[in-house]
Amino acid sequence: SDRQDRAVFRLRSSRNRLEVHLPQGIAMEQVFVWLNGERVEKFAVDGTRLYIALPGDGTPRTHFLELGYHFLEPTEREGAIAVELPQVGEQVWNRRMYWQLVLPRQEHIVVAPDGFTSESPWSWTGHLFARQPLMEQPELEQWSGALKRTPVSQDTNRYLFSASGYPREAVLRTANRSWIVLGASGLSLVAGLLLIYVPASRHPATLFAVAIGLAGAGAMYPAPTLLIAQAASLGLGLTLLAGLLERSVARRRTTLPATGALADAGSDSTLTQPTAVRSTDPPSTQTVSLGAKSELPQDAFP
Repeated sequence: SDRQDRAVFRLRSSRNRLEVHLPQGIAMEQVFVWLNGERVEKFAVDGTRLYIALPGDGTPRTHFLELGYHFLEPTEREGAIAVELPQVGEQVWNRRMYWQLVLPRQEHIVVAPDGFTSESPWSWTGHLFARQPLMEQPELEQWSGALKRTPVSQDTNRYLFSASGYPREAVLRTANRSWIVLGASGLSLVAGLLLIYVPASRHPATLFAVAIGLAGAGAMYPAPTLLIAQAASLGLGLTLLAGLLERSVARRRTTLPATGALADAGSDSTLTQPTAVRSTDPPSTQTVSLGAKSELPQDAFP
């Protein structure tokens, strides 16, 4: 429930003071600043703005600025999240920006932020597909000239995005792994049971429309589609099991022998059954043949 930010800027400026805009809700008294590898103890604060003195004689120089801060209130991690990003100056063009997002292991991004390019392609990990960032923390530190820090835990979900221009905010949507698996597997199980027990759902037109819809969703939203498809594997397995059970039960129903009191009329079997007799006749039992041409005695019944 806690959010911590680490922002690194490699910039070129001829000014003697730098203005930095920080997100709302952070603990301003606990902001850490490093400039060109040295800890900065004194800087001016105005609301969420920092004013940091830059060394130099007015000629353009390259500087390395690093900020670290955390938020006072617990942040909502699941669902729609709007992440406000720190800014250097007013309308300063970012030639290239990388943003690494680290989430708990059970939390996944289902909708990526607009205006950002994903730098985490899908790759096969041995048992499933997963996003693998093109650069991890050590490579990002080397690229930006940041100080070497302890890498984040590998037992996390790490995403990498890139952008340029004036990125102010990143709006994304995340979900817990349990809810993703439950929702995707539940939908696939319901769809599979409909195909098994509702013959109308197996109409070619219906199947064609569903296939077109899935193909369109995959083309428009490839990353969420792949994530949901993997999460639906449990429901697909249960659907396959239900189909096998239904087929086995149906086969047993068709192969069960017919049972009854009498055999087929065309058989040559004989049955021994009591017959009705006249009151003057003694009790008796007759053997009646059930062949196709068998005839009953005319005086067998009153």
